[in-house]
Amino acid sequence: MDQLSLAGIVGALVGLVIGLIDYRIVAGIVRAKLRERRTFATAEEDRAAERRLDRLFQVVFAVTIAVFAALGYWFGAVIAGSGSM
Repeated sequence: MDQLSLAGIVGALVGLVIGLIDYRIVAGIVRAKLRERRTFATAEEDRAAERRLDRLFQVVFAVTIAVFAALGYWFGAVIAGSGSM
């Protein structure tokens, strides 16, 4: 395995920050819309749905962060000339 490039690591950190911002914006909008449309007969059903929604957004968070960090690393390495396309 090749050595990690500094430009790639900086790119990954920038990608991580962009991923966090993206997640907060998109997840906030989607969560609000889903809560608007939800109608459950009991409070227990509502709590169960909220737990499932939390689990879903945890997975979405992990995927978003991983993808943005990987793209940031690749982009930083390519821009610096130490990566391949």
